[in-house]
Amino acid sequence: MPALDVTQLRYFRTIARLGSLTGAARALDVTQPALSGALKRLEEALKTTLFERTREGMVVTSTGQELLHHATEILASIERAEQAVLGLETGERGRFVIGCPESLGIYFLPAVLARVAKDMPGVELALWTGRSRDVERAVIRREVHFGIVARPLPHPDLVRVDLFRDHTGLFVTRPAERSTAAARRRLRTGPLLYVEGLPQTQELLAQLDSEKTVPEHRLPCGSLELVKNLALAGIGIGILPARVAAYARGLVPLWASGPTVPDVIRLVYRGDSHRTRAWAHLKDVLVHATPRSAGIARG
Repeated sequence: MPALDVTQLRYFRTIARLGSLTGAARALDVTQPALSGALKRLEEALKTTLFERTREGMVVTSTGQELLHHATEILASIERAEQAVLGLETGERGRFVIGCPESLGIYFLPAVLARVAKDMPGVELALWTGRSRDVERAVIRREVHFGIVARPLPHPDLVRVDLFRDHTGLFVTRPAERSTAAARRRLRTGPLLYVEGLPQTQELLAQLDSEKTVPEHRLPCGSLELVKNLALAGIGIGILPARVAAYARGLVPLWASGPTVPDVIRLVYRGDSHRTRAWAHLKDVLVHATPRSAGIARG
């Protein structure tokens, strides 16, 4: 069965609406011979007569009525698709996935989500959580549009934009120790609470080990949130990003001059991303969002 031609369907619908080849040719801005030829090819393809030629004009036949019903639905669907695509390109519409570690999402995303809900009601967001390296890989695989990560690795397909500076350090419930000696005694007592596998944690542990101040009693945890809550409960000393400790409001550095590991939180996205208007607006929202914790400097 021959495929229906969209242009022929548009011609056919216009002839049916106006009941005249002359009027349809004028409305479509085509010559009447061209319009007649298109109609003839359509009738030959469908092996039917679509119009009866009468003194009153072109009258749609029964098979023509059937085709007109389907042509109206097909052309309406095409028009909706065109409008939808145009809306995605030039309007504030679309669906985007933001990826980030949970510890970043808790403190960074509330401001983003509130801004999008207020200023971009036509945009739908989905969240993807995982460790920074997992988020980066998801962005590269196009599963995630924007990633918020710590220490992204260089990659030829990724653009990296600094969002804010952070650091990882040793945090305890108030009060902080006043002297380095007292802090080191407390540190040796432990326990030390931390998430294994995080590069910042491993660097800080290496610093403590080089200074021979790593406590014998260690308590590895599954998440930064657990480390934070245990440290708040006075169970031990937590190795935490400053943004997490600041949000807790009950944690302070073990001592003012204690060891820290500097960090930068960055936005990553593919350099070849399809940059619709909504994509560009969302990127600006992410770049200018304020982290939901005190004492964290922006990049």
